[in-house]
Amino acid sequence: MIAPIHLGKHGAKANRFPNKIRFRANPDPLFFPISILSQPLTRCCYKFGEAKHKRKQLRRTLPNRTASIMKKPHLLHEEMKEPMVDWSMLCADLLREIAAFLLAGDVVDYIGLRSVCKAWRSATADPRGATFHAPPPRSWIMLCSDGDGGKFRHFFHLSTGKSLRLRLPELDHHKIIGCADGLLLLQDKATAAVRLLNPFTNSLTHLPPLEATEDELDPLRVTSAAVTFSFFSGLSTVLLSFYHSQRLAFANVGDGSWVMTDRLENFHFTSTLCYQGRFYATDYNGSIAVCSIGPPPTVTPVVVQSFDLHVMNSYLVESAGDLLLVRRYYSCAISGGFVDTSKFQVFKVDLSGRAPRLVLMKSLGDRALFLAQDRTLSVSAKDFPGIRANSIYFGVCSLQDSAGVFHLEDGSFESLSYHQGSMHGGKAGKELLCRPFSLFDHLLCYCEHEDWSKGVMYSGFC
Repeated sequence: MIAPIHLGKHGAKANRFPNKIRFRANPDPLFFPISILSQPLTRCCYKFGEAKHKRKQLRRTLPNRTASIMKKPHLLHEEMKEPMVDWSMLCADLLREIAAFLLAGDVVDYIGLRSVCKAWRSATADPRGATFHAPPPRSWIMLCSDGDGGKFRHFFHLSTGKSLRLRLPELDHHKIIGCADGLLLLQDKATAAVRLLNPFTNSLTHLPPLEATEDELDPLRVTSAAVTFSFFSGLSTVLLSFYHSQRLAFANVGDGSWVMTDRLENFHFTSTLCYQGRFYATDYNGSIAVCSIGPPPTVTPVVVQSFDLHVMNSYLVESAGDLLLVRRYYSCAISGGFVDTSKFQVFKVDLSGRAPRLVLMKSLGDRALFLAQDRTLSVSAKDFPGIRANSIYFGVCSLQDSAGVFHLEDGSFESLSYHQGSMHGGKAGKELLCRPFSLFDHLLCYCEHEDWSKGVMYSGFC
């Protein structure tokens, strides 16, 4: 077998990878294909060796190079082809445009932009200023403090999963009587004055005192709250519903007193919601009314449901931009003396026509709903793997009822792991179990105001 000779323009050493291979004599027919195939392999081996050699050189010179840069940091900037950009010198007009874009999405991002440097902070408005109009932090909820009794509270973003720990000294002198769109409705323990707190800007909006001058107007009986906000004027309107009441209470910022609506016959409000700038309310049976702040404030039924003895409760939920109505049914076993949830029905409230109409939904897609006595939530199961998609997590609705998960796809129930006893056919356990609480525990607890506002996990399902 005859070995090939690599000949270049100036000899074998001058051209390491010639395009042609010449032989001293006629090559062996078996060797010739091997020699041709070995040419790319030779190039590959050479490149590998060259790269390995460069890495060795870099390892030898890196300590000295690092030491010189540590002694003289300006050398690093001198060697850069382009100078480093000074972001603090960003045009103020452009910075304000970016800040306005962030503020429209989330006030927390706006606050984060202001914290970058002094120049950015001076170029943007202080969110705690009297003339600053910050929209409500709609996607943020306050998690249960688990009875720590401190001034700090944890907040959770329903879309991104971000979590913040904030100091709220206002809770020393106030008690929480409601929550809506990320805002906390507080009542002064000494004067009964009502205030609306933005926990991220620490701005307090003063509302009229909420005193039990009437049977309905009792802060202890508040079941749900809704807030509408005007970005241009910065004024907020608060709507309150009360337990087993046929009236609603309205108040604007700066009003001297709360205004009660007239009683709506056969309509006991259970859930209120601000959707696309308008107030909506539902009763136990699933009828829907539109609330106008007036003056005078009015409540007009727009969807009237026929009475159904087996409907336990109804809820309004905003989910993925749609307004949903959820009806909760129960089954009653006279012999056993208990009441259990039997099924749920979900309707989309179609507002495109002259009059709203209900469209039965067979699936929630990747969404999951959380329902309890006072509040409702909708989250994407894609963002939180521990939550089941196309499902409804529900809390206790009566003393004998139990909490769990309803799967809309097949109509099956699943008992949550912290319950004592079965989902159906037995009394729900009320014993407190010592265990780490999951995300859906906290979301369900948020929807039950009574224990959540006290800073303890919901005793009805934990």
